Amino acid sequence: MLKIVAQWMIAVFVAGALFAAQAPSIAAHEGYPIMIEAKYQEIKRGGTVKRMIFVNGHAHYPNGTRIAVGLRLEEQQQYLAWYNGVVKNQAFIVEMGPWNKDFASGLYIVEGWFLWERQPSTIQGAIKKAEDGLERGVDNCDADVVKDRKRCKTKSVFGACVLQVGTPGRFLVEEEETRSFLSEVNETLVAVYGDVEQANKEHSDAEKAAEVNAEAWKIQQEDWNRRLQEVDGAVIKWHQSKLTVRHQRAYTASANAVMNIQALYGSYGEKLYQLPNDFLGSGSIDAARAEVQAQLAVLLEDLKAPAEEGGDEGGNGKGEGGTGPKEK
Repeated sequence: MLKIVAQWMIAVFVAGALFAAQAPSIAAHEGYPIMIEAKYQEIKRGGTVKRMIFVNGHAHYPNGTRIAVGLRLEEQQQYLAWYNGVVKNQAFIVEMGPWNKDFASGLYIVEGWFLWERQPSTIQGAIKKAEDGLERGVDNCDADVVKDRKRCKTKSVFGACVLQVGTPGRFLVEEEETRSFLSEVNETLVAVYGDVEQANKEHSDAEKAAEVNAEAWKIQQEDWNRRLQEVDGAVIKWHQSKLTVRHQRAYTASANAVMNIQALYGSYGEKLYQLPNDFLGSGSIDAARAEVQAQLAVLLEDLKAPAEEGGDEGGNGKGEGGTGPKEK
């Protein structure tokens, strides 16, 4: 079983400095600008280590405006967590955590979102009043706040920064360890799948030997079950070893491959000897076989992908926006 030992260092790559004179191009899409900086920190107390991310933000909104703050790996769209910040004097502070598990080394995106529908009615009223005044040509708004943008009140506004956890060197070490582990997973799955197909061929032979029978099949099936359960348990343990892990496609592919290999030999046993098939899979034998081959191909593709600190799924390191928080 792969054992990843993390040696953490803290570094922050900020897409735009807080309160900087020049806002980053990603600071806002439409409407008022939002700027964020974030810092990763480990806090040791007694024999425990707590992991925190401290977020400082700058947003041109009235006091009491709510800003949703999300965290994700740069190359992934799914979010690790969401927190709420409240604007006071055009600033907001969010403490994310504490977490007990390690973070995978590499780049993360910290996002801040203004969502109109999540604002209190008093905030919506204040923003409407300011913008309506601007549209009528009445200068009752702070020019720095509105920036001559109209109809902003219905827009989702976004700002982000890139946060680095660990060092580039540590990232490469973790990648090498993870890929070594996943290579072992791939080898086991390919071997079991090959054994299943070979056994089906032998048991389907009209001139098969007397010892090739239902009892022999059940013994082989028990062995396949044991090997798959071992590899599945190892992958689950690996996946749970950190708060965040990369190679999500490989994790999903290996889990699906296990399920469909089981479905395949379950279907073979049912067809050959009318044995009960307790495994769920893709339905027909052909569908299960095709799914096994497809998932093994995904796993192999993930292993061959170059290791880049942004991750294995095309992250660009520029703090570009994800999907944002789900609507309530």
